[in-house]
Amino acid sequence: MSDLDKLWEDRAKAAKFASVGDTYDGIVVHVSYDQLNDFNGDPETWPDGEPKKSWVVELQTDQHDDADDDGRRTVYCRTGMHRAWVDACKRLGKENRDRIVGGRAVFKYTGNGKPAKRGWNPPKLYEVELWPADRKAEQATDGGGVGDMGDDIPFAP
Repeated sequence: MSDLDKLWEDRAKAAKFASVGDTYDGIVVHVSYDQLNDFNGDPETWPDGEPKKSWVVELQTDQHDDADDDGRRTVYCRTGMHRAWVDACKRLGKENRDRIVGGRAVFKYTGNGKPAKRGWNPPKLYEVELWPADRKAEQATDGGGVGDMGDDIPFAP
C-alpha cells in the first residue's frame, strides 16, 4: 500500500483490552508495520531520529457492538502486545508469513505484570495465537499475503 492509499484506508474500530480476559478472535484481513503516534497524534521517534514502529493487525471478528458494527477490529501491537505478536509470528514460522493474512488470530489480555517503579501501573500481559490461512481457500479467494513483512520480523524494544 502506498502512502497515498492510506488517505482512503478505512481503519476498523480499535480493539480495547480493558479487563483481564478480554479476547479478540478473528480472521486477519490486514497487517501493517506503522509509525507510532503519541497521545497528541504526533509521530514518535527514537532519540536518534528513527521512527518508532509497531505492528497493526486488522481482524474480522464475530463481535458486534450494534447493528452498524461490521465486526472489524484493529489491534495496535504496542509494548506487551508487540512482543506477543512477534512471538506468535515466529512460532508460526517464516515459511508461513504469506499465510498470516486470511488466517486466524486470537489476541488475549491475560493479566498484569509487576510495575517497573513504585506508583506506576502494572504492564498488561498478552497472549497471541496464530493459525495460517488454508492454501486452497487462499487460492480460491485470491487472498493476499503480508508483502511488507520482509525476511525478518522486527522487534523494537
